[in-house]
Parts: sequence; C-alpha cells; structure tokens
Amino acid sequence: MQASQFKPSLSKQRIEYARLVVDAIDAKSLVDLGCGSGALLNSLLEEPNSLQQIVGVDLSRKHLICAAKMLHCTLTTQKPGHSCPWAALQRLSLYEGSVTDMDPRLHAPDVATCIEVVEHLDPEAVEKLAESVLGCLMPRIWMITTPNIEYNPILNGLQWDPATSSLLLKGASSSGASEGQVDPQQHKENAAKLHKLPPDPSKFRNLDHRFEWTRAEFRHWATQIAARFDYQVRFGGVGGGDGGNEGGVNDDNTDQGPGFATQIAIFAHKAVLFPILTEEGELPALLACNLSGVTPEFSLPIEEVCTPSSKGNRLNYEGSPIVVADQFPYKEIWRWIPPPPPPSEATAFCSKLENLKIHQADEENYTHLP
Repeated sequence: MQASQFKPSLSKQRIEYARLVVDAIDAKSLVDLGCGSGALLNSLLEEPNSLQQIVGVDLSRKHLICAAKMLHCTLTTQKPGHSCPWAALQRLSLYEGSVTDMDPRLHAPDVATCIEVVEHLDPEAVEKLAESVLGCLMPRIWMITTPNIEYNPILNGLQWDPATSSLLLKGASSSGASEGQVDPQQHKENAAKLHKLPPDPSKFRNLDHRFEWTRAEFRHWATQIAARFDYQVRFGGVGGGDGGNEGGVNDDNTDQGPGFATQIAIFAHKAVLFPILTEEGELPALLACNLSGVTPEFSLPIEEVCTPSSKGNRLNYEGSPIVVADQFPYKEIWRWIPPPPPPSEATAFCSKLENLKIHQADEENYTHLP
C-alpha cells in the first residue's frame, strides 16, 4: 500500500521532520537506528547543519553497502570547505548490528532516530527496543515514526467527512437519504472500517509489517516507556492530518479524525528542557533547548579501519568488516573522515625550502665521500 497522493512523499516528509529536529536543537551527533540504504543520512549531507558525528546502524549488510556507496558518492562530489553543507562533519560511520541489542560503546548522542522501524519488529523485540535505546544508548532526543493504522482506510480509497466524523467512499455525499442526514447503514459500515480494522496482516501498508498501531496504542506504549526511563514525550505526525495540516506536533489526545498517515513520538531526556508547546506544529519552539552539560558526551566505538578504497567511480567492498571483540555486538562496515586540509601557500613554500636544503646537504655529503 503506497500513499502516492502525498506531495512531497511520506518518506520525504519524515526525513524533513527529522532534519527539523536536528536543526531545532543544534545537534552535534546523530545515530540513525535502522538506517536502511541511508536515505536520512544522505539527506543530512545535502543541507547545512551542525552535525559533527553521524552513525547509521542496520542489521542488513546489503543495505549498509548500498548506503556506503551513496554516501561515498555524495561526499566525493563536493569538496569540503566553508560552503560545503557538511563542513562541520568529522566522522560518518556505518555499523552492522541490531537496534534491539545496543553496543554499549555507542552512548549519549544528541539525536537518535527510528524511522519506520518498529513496525518491522516482533513483539519481543519491541520490548527490547525501549531498553536498548532509552536505557543503553540514552540519546538526548529520540524520534520514532510508525504508520497510523487508522489512516489506512483513506489510503484504500475512503475519505474522512468532518461534518459527520465518519468515513465515506470517495465521491459519496454526507447528506444521506435526505438533506442534513446520514444513511445509518453507511455510517455503521464506515465506522467499522475505521474503528474495527481486521487484524489480517495483508491489510497493513506493507507485507513485512508485523503490526501497525492506532494512535491510542502508540501513545500508550510511548508514554509507558517514557515514564519508565525518565523521559518526556510529545506526539506529532506527517501526511494528511486533521484540518488539512501537513505535519506538526499535537499533544491533544481527543483527535476526532483519522490523524496523520505517519505518527511520530519525540522523546526528550528529563534533563533536557522541554518547553510547553506554544503553537501546534511549531516544532522549533517545542524542542528549543540547551543541551550542554545535561547528559554525558557522545561516544562511539573507535577501531582501526580501512575505508573502502576508490577504483575509479567504484568501491571495493571485498575486504572483511572491522573486527570487533566478541563481547561487542556491532561491526563497523564503513567509515568516512574528512581528508586533511591542503597546505597553505606559506606552508607549501616552507616545505619545498626544507626539501631543497636536505637535497643540497645530501649533495655536499656525497661530494666529500672518500
């Protein structure tokens, strides 16, 4: 099931929302859990931001290799400099590992993201996810997105009628049999489609989804784990939405319509200031805060690594991944660090002069040899 009617697409709206979060808190470090083929990571390289450390984690090495190729292409297309969008970037790493089995060496990033990941997990893994992210990784901000199953009937051709607070077939009139009335049978059928969706997995948006949450279920889960790990949580979404909103944040749990196509939870560590929302959808106001000194500094695994070498426009990935001790669950597949800056003209001149002196000294020693 694809929401082709969204412009921009749902995937792009989710990525833009994540970028708003990064910009709103002036984040220096980000960990994308379940990064897949690197769509978010690559997007973060295309617009200026404050990120210095970026990490992608995924269980699929195939996806990580696709991500490495795309990121390599983006990073080598534009030379680093003050005008480069990723001028502040100091390191970008891709790790092979499970989001439910966090590497303890990866700790306290400014932002962690889980974009369309949780619905792919089995129930036991969902329980482990909260412990892995909020209990072990301990990000200052955690953004998680997941489909809103209450919006699925609209993707299947129905439309929401705010006048009657019910679903209608597209093109159907809400006036019913007579002006100002609703056909009771149609109202009953539409309500059943919205509130009693069948559990058949084929009704989910993708066949590989293990489940999809209603807004009430998502908020219940998020509120429980936030309290358990001493976090705050706010809710929002992108795609559709009541009142024609394209996306934003809404803490009101009395929504009458189907809500957003993608529902989003933003967790903030209790040590991070989480201001009261002043206006719905005003994300920067919601997340504006000073992160310095409130949680530990970001740390990540440090190993010797041979970044895949370039051969023309192709990359060599035949080498083994980084060897990590058995007690650590993550293996580093790819790493990028900025090349050293070119020497200034004065430095280059001094270097040439020094080489000339060495060469002259060698010639003098050679001429005085017996």
